Amino acid sequence: MAGDKPCLCSRELCGGTHVVRTGEIGYFCITGEGSVSAGLRRIEALTGRGAENWIEQQRQIMRTISAQLTVPLLQMPERIDGLQAELKKRTAELGEVRVQLAEGQIDQLLEQRKMAGQVSYVVGQVEVTNVDALRSLAERLQERLKSGIVVLGAVLNDHPHLAITITSDLVKQGYHAGKLARQLAGIIGGGGGGKPNMAQAGGRDVQKLPEALEQVNNLLKNPV
Repeated sequence: MAGDKPCLCSRELCGGTHVVRTGEIGYFCITGEGSVSAGLRRIEALTGRGAENWIEQQRQIMRTISAQLTVPLLQMPERIDGLQAELKKRTAELGEVRVQLAEGQIDQLLEQRKMAGQVSYVVGQVEVTNVDALRSLAERLQERLKSGIVVLGAVLNDHPHLAITITSDLVKQGYHAGKLARQLAGIIGGGGGGKPNMAQAGGRDVQKLPEALEQVNNLLKNPV
């Protein structure tokens, strides 16, 4: 009819042999949908005994989960919500423990502060969960130093990593975290670099990490 808007929808269902009436199909169960291309989506479905078998599989999965959670099926959503809340709480508590552990490592490392000529430095291997945590720990140590260099190493996913920070006064004297990172990276079989005040390095040889940390003193006495 004049003035009617054209239909912008297209619906095609094809599963092979055509049927005279939909009753011949039996169960029709949509199992998935997704994007095929821009403006085009596709649904996936099962019919007949295939649909019946799929539904029974889902029921069995639900029964199994219900038994594992020791709650009736109807109470599963509430139980899952409770478990998610508990997990969130435990994750927060774990985060607090990690912060306390980091603080303990900072105090211990500061007590072991060393000197390379007139330069104060902190070097050591620490326990962290990822590279970001390693860098953060090095930065926090630097904040506690009025003047100094921090070189921290850690083993993450069976690979050695280093984080280096240098206070601005020592950067002005010619010390460069990026250059130091490249030198240490050569010992652990990898590469590294960064800015004069902050750098990182990674390698392949975990056994060489203690050696790299031991070389910090010599390298600081003769900055490149």
